[in-house]
Amino acid sequence: MALRCGSPGTRAERKADTELNAELKKVRGEVAMLLRTAEAALSEPSGTVRRVSYPVVGGEKTLKEQLVGLSMIRSRGRPSTMTSSAGAGRGSSTEPGA
Repeated sequence: MALRCGSPGTRAERKADTELNAELKKVRGEVAMLLRTAEAALSEPSGTVRRVSYPVVGGEKTLKEQLVGLSMIRSRGRPSTMTSSAGAGRGSSTEPGA
């Protein structure tokens, strides 16, 4: 088996970075969806939302607390805040306004 130029771990590191970035994008998308759902439930809490959603999540206060937590998770998950990633600092992001 012939060795390629560069360090032996380079290909494996690129693959790991690619997989990690894909997972981060997936999680970021899920958090964004949950964030939008919580915001909608709090902004229009009439009828079904109040009767069905609030009891499931533990009430309006709990939903508001979760909204704050989701917002924090979303802001921490942005690539610009990650320093250990090989792509950090390159300005690549899939979120608008990031």
